[in-house]
Amino acid sequence: MYKLILPTLCLSCCGFAHAVQPSYSFLQASFVKTELADLEPFNLNGYELRASGEVGYGFFVEYKHTDSSDSHDGFKLDVLQRQFSVGYIHNISPRLTLDYRVGLGNLI
Repeated sequence: MYKLILPTLCLSCCGFAHAVQPSYSFLQASFVKTELADLEPFNLNGYELRASGEVGYGFFVEYKHTDSSDSHDGFKLDVLQRQFSVGYIHNISPRLTLDYRVGLGNLI
């Protein structure tokens, strides 16, 4: 009985919250850990920086920079990835927003 009442109560309370449009202007720094299937001894650790800004009329631009590395048995693996993308913000309703993006990036 509680298995039915608790999820229903939680979902009904979520419906009363006011919807807030997401902001596409931000600066984010993250720690990343990557595992490669073909190179199992390497577990890459590094950082990721993302910067995004709204240009206007529903458009935004975003830049992502990832730098990670690891060494194993005297071998060192470095991965540097940069990606630039342009996107469009589509507000479907006050509660639902989709964004479409096209990006160009490289993996060194």
